Amino acid sequence: MSYNIDIVHDFGNLPFAADNTNADNRGKFVTIQSTGQVAVAAAGSRPHGVLRAGVTTGFSPAVTMGGFPYVLAEEALSFGDYVAVGANGGAAVATTGDTIVGVVVQEGAADTFEARIKFFDGANTAV
Repeated sequence: MSYNIDIVHDFGNLPFAADNTNADNRGKFVTIQSTGQVAVAAAGSRPHGVLRAGVTTGFSPAVTMGGFPYVLAEEALSFGDYVAVGANGGAAVATTGDTIVGVVVQEGAADTFEARIKFFDGANTAV
């Protein structure tokens, strides 16, 4: 017998989006600014979470900050790959010196929203 346990830890009560900047950023790693607005994380950075859905003006973003989120793969991700924030804020295979933010638990092809990671808490480096 097997079980599908879907654990997501969302950050709630973020303010409504001020613009449509993140309308197409579903599955990308984000940081939460001091204003409460979200911004796509820079390559190699330590993000606060993953944007669960694109968000437009007047709507509040859902940011997954732990658990097993789906991510936008910037390249093919294989089971067990360590993941870092890629050039466009998506998930990329971590290389030497990258800040590792998770490990792939469900594979995904490049430019898809089908890969799933186990989000790591805190900064992890070294591949």
